[in-house]
Amino acid sequence: MGTVAILQLWSGLGVRKLNPSARIGAGVIAGIGLLGIPIGTLISGYFLYLLFSEKGSFIFTEQYKQVIADTPHIRYKTSILVWILVALIVVVLLIGMIGLTVRG
Repeated sequence: MGTVAILQLWSGLGVRKLNPSARIGAGVIAGIGLLGIPIGTLISGYFLYLLFSEKGSFIFTEQYKQVIADTPHIRYKTSILVWILVALIVVVLLIGMIGLTVRG
């Protein structure tokens, strides 16, 4: 289990830094996630699409890194709706974990 966690951490950091080799690790993790039917399959399938589509592949090129270097004043801002959804998911997961702890 520790190996999977290390692969997830390495892949996540690598994808965040736009390291092309991290796409493989992220693809492996997403491939494993396909086994989590039905929600894991949907989410992991979408991740695989994002990682390996034409647009996703372009993000990991030197050309895109140059675009980022040429436009440092442009920053992506996460929508408040996304932050609310993330908070709701975290709350639901915490409630589920607490419920399992109390029940178990």
